[in-house]
Amino acid sequence: MKIGIFGGSFNPVHYGHLAVARHVVGTGLVDKVWFSLSPQNPLKDKSILMPVEERIKLLERALENEEDIGLTTVELELPKPSYTIDALRRLQKDNPGVEFTLIGGADILENFPKWKSWDEIIRDFGLIIYPRGKERTQLPKSLECFSDRIKLIENAPLMNISSTAIRNGG
Repeated sequence: MKIGIFGGSFNPVHYGHLAVARHVVGTGLVDKVWFSLSPQNPLKDKSILMPVEERIKLLERALENEEDIGLTTVELELPKPSYTIDALRRLQKDNPGVEFTLIGGADILENFPKWKSWDEIIRDFGLIIYPRGKERTQLPKSLECFSDRIKLIENAPLMNISSTAIRNGG
C-alpha cells in the first residue's frame, strides 16, 4: 500500500486541495491520499490560523464522501511546532508495511531546503510535486541531485483558488 501525505494548514480546505488529491490518486503513484493537518507550520504566521478544531471539522466534512482520500491527525499528537519529518516517521512507525510519500505544490520546492531534515524526507519518503501555475515545474539546482526521488506531475488540474483568497473574501 502506498499512501501520499498531503500536509498543510488547510486554512481553510477548498476544492483545489481535493482536486489535487484526486488527481494524485488517479496517477497511480499512490493508492490513497491522507490529508495531514499542520496545527502550526513553523514557516508561517500562526496569527492568521483558524482554530485547529474548526479546520479539522472542515476537513472531515470535505472528505466524508471520498473513497481513497482520508485524514490523519498525527501532527496534532506531536510537539509544536510540528515538523513534516516527525509526522512521516510516526506514520511509518504506526503503519508497518505502508510506503509513505509527501505531496506538495511546486511552491514548496524553492524553500524546501529550509525544512527540518529535508534531505531525509526526500531520501526516505520521496516527493510528489504538483504544478501551481501554467509553467512547467522545474527543480531548483539545490534539489537536482534528488531528481530520482521527486516525481513532478504534469497535466494536473489547475485551480485558480487559494486559502488566502478565501480568507480575504475573494
